[in-house]
Amino acid sequence: MDAKSKKFIHDYENLREYGDFQFISSWENNYKSWKSQNEIPVKIIKYEDLMNKTYVVFTEIIKFINKITKDREKISKLKIKNSINSTSFHKLKNNEKKFGFSESIKSKKDNKQIPFFFLGPDNNWNKILDDELKNKLNKVFNKNLKELSYIEYQQYNLFLA
Repeated sequence: MDAKSKKFIHDYENLREYGDFQFISSWENNYKSWKSQNEIPVKIIKYEDLMNKTYVVFTEIIKFINKITKDREKISKLKIKNSINSTSFHKLKNNEKKFGFSESIKSKKDNKQIPFFFLGPDNNWNKILDDELKNKLNKVFNKNLKELSYIEYQQYNLFLA
């Protein structure tokens, strides 16, 4: 493991308290850690599938949760549709504008609140990354991208796995 994969976030105001310590590793190590562990049931959900097939993926998530919790309640299509509508990015962004959002942080530069719900679906890696970096990332993560069928999609959204 190189030095770049050993980063972390820690609240430096209280150095003896590790309750808020968060290890930040590479995308690949994060993916592998979830894939290889056997302690808890895991369902890997790709961002693109959630965006493109929201209802289907959301239903699969509910079925997964029901299975591991042994919940036999019938899945309500109406509740799923309402949940999807009430948690749309634009609705959440508007709610943040009206009521604030506790997860947003203040800028260190000018102490202004930085919106938590900022770009959402408009944060398109294909527009942000240059071709050289995309090719490098595809080469470095090729095995994982194939496993996750990203090669098939010709989309490599590495940052939202």
